[in-house]
Amino acid sequence: GAAGWWDSPEMQEEIAKLGKLQADRYHRPFASGADVLLVFDTESFYYTAHNGNLDPVSTELVDGTTADLFRSGAAFDMVYLFDLEKLDLRPYKAVIFANTFCINPSQRNLIRTRVAQDGRHLFWSCAPGLIDGATSDPEGISGLIGIGVVSVKTSPARVVVQIAGAPACTFGFERAIEPLFAAQDVDATVLGKLQGSEHAGLARKRLAGYTAWFSSVPLRDPNLLRYLLREAGVHIYDDQGDVVYAGSGMLIVHSASGGPRALTLRNGRRIETKLPGACTWVFDSETGEKLI
Repeated sequence: GAAGWWDSPEMQEEIAKLGKLQADRYHRPFASGADVLLVFDTESFYYTAHNGNLDPVSTELVDGTTADLFRSGAAFDMVYLFDLEKLDLRPYKAVIFANTFCINPSQRNLIRTRVAQDGRHLFWSCAPGLIDGATSDPEGISGLIGIGVVSVKTSPARVVVQIAGAPACTFGFERAIEPLFAAQDVDATVLGKLQGSEHAGLARKRLAGYTAWFSSVPLRDPNLLRYLLREAGVHIYDDQGDVVYAGSGMLIVHSASGGPRALTLRNGRRIETKLPGACTWVFDSETGEKLI
């Protein structure tokens, strides 16, 4: 009753290689290779329509940012907001908050006392902390992120990045978004403006113990994310837009286009190689040896 292509010799060979690799790594203690943390929130969905027409923001914050982050060349871990308190945050140089519209007082305290510390970079988008579980107040955004914001109206809701050193790009929506917030803080550095306006759509502010970033719309574009994460001191394994995973002593690279690559390991070793198109290769993250 066998059907399909799982029993082809080529697939059987690949399955055998994966089985051998799994057996070799199974009993080793797990260690993440990430220095970026991406935070999602399930509670916030109770306050949004969770409908692409009524709420185009949440899907972009969750799915869009994640997809582009995979192609940034950085390795990242993901966590729910309600599990954030359980993590050892020391490995993370950057924390990206996705759909965190609802943040209660105890979570605010956790972020202030544990996350916004140790020179870490915190990235916020759209309306983080607009809701505390009981009320909705735009002042809650500024108080949470440390950057002053104001409510604005522009159409389309797109951010144009044009600053020396950063990749020129435009990201956001081809429609108006409401509510929409822009940075308004004399101590913040503006990296991008909302299209057709002077409102700051992407800004950075250095504060005591940490650096805050704010984007009026979901952070998109792998090249921009790579630039921002480098600014945060994050390790970049691959700068060619390939999908990267790291953990358990392995660096996994999936490339659609293939071509010459110079991959950089956390210990400084460089892997000079040429990837075929549509491939997934696995390397030892310490020695650079190709495992599969």
